[in-house]
Amino acid sequence: MRPKYEHSGGDTFDRHFIAMQTASLQETLDLAEAYARIGDDFDLKEFTAVTVPKLKTQLDRIREIECRHTVRLTSPVSVVTDKAIIQ
Repeated sequence: MRPKYEHSGGDTFDRHFIAMQTASLQETLDLAEAYARIGDDFDLKEFTAVTVPKLKTQLDRIREIECRHTVRLTSPVSVVTDKAIIQ
């Protein structure tokens, strides 16, 4: 990932990094949920069942970051001075 986005601006890098994390976590969660339901190794099935809630929490967190980042990029910028708020 570094070479491709090494010279891009901070927001471009952030956007791509967040998208990659979201996709990776979603794929991992999907696989873990499937194995927890239909896996054939009892220990691994038990492990994935315990891991699924943790993966959901991580996915929720990266989606929150994605929302905050999107809002930050699309919201008008406000500057507070001692006289007024300038938008």
